[in-house]
Amino acid sequence: MNVYVLGLLWVLGVAAIAAGLVIALRKFIAAEKREEHDETTGGVFTVVDGLHAVLLGFVLISLFDAVGTADDGSYQEANGVVAVYWAADSLPQPAASRIRVLCLSYAATVVDDEWPQMTNGRPIGDEGATEINEMRQLVAEVQSTDDWQRNRQAEVANQLTTVYQARQARLEAANERINPILWYSLIIGGIISVGLTYLFGGPKLVTHIVVVSTFAAVLTLLLFATYELQNPFSGGVRVSPEAFESVIQQLRT
Repeated sequence: MNVYVLGLLWVLGVAAIAAGLVIALRKFIAAEKREEHDETTGGVFTVVDGLHAVLLGFVLISLFDAVGTADDGSYQEANGVVAVYWAADSLPQPAASRIRVLCLSYAATVVDDEWPQMTNGRPIGDEGATEINEMRQLVAEVQSTDDWQRNRQAEVANQLTTVYQARQARLEAANERINPILWYSLIIGGIISVGLTYLFGGPKLVTHIVVVSTFAAVLTLLLFATYELQNPFSGGVRVSPEAFESVIQQLRT
């Protein structure tokens, strides 16, 4: 199901439940009873909702930053593969040709195998790591004949380190999830915040329904966004393998 449709269904569903609870509550508890505690309820609501808003905002900002970092890291990794491919031209044969083949193979492995696995939250295979390790061994075994080749050999080794580090960061980001304790705090805090709005006695029925259902809908929307942003490679805002697709196209031309 489309993420926007799913999010809308969650928001509307929670808003409808919240509105129904307002109607039920007002049938059993008179407005005068609730009005007696408006001042106390308002003070508690301000503190609870403020703390919950700070925590939720911090989590969302961190997740948006993680998506941006993952996107930048994918381009850094892809650019490193291109740099290895180009620098390998100066190495002696057959190492140069083999490294160039492995660069293309690695980019294809990332796009065809690893990215779908990351999108679905499944473990990543060892093929990509094996290809990087083979390139590293080929570079280490090269017998350079002059300073130029030694410099190119060092450049390939440095770029392979960059690729490896960016790859590790990508795999770590794909496995990261919000801690269950943090989810517990966000959900329970949201329920408490919405629950306190039922205790206010002043608004008329329609106004009370609009206020409570809107507040519940906004919190639901933010929690849904938080859930979708957990994995930067899946959900509503996902990092695509565009960087590696460009590498494959560029190196095959």
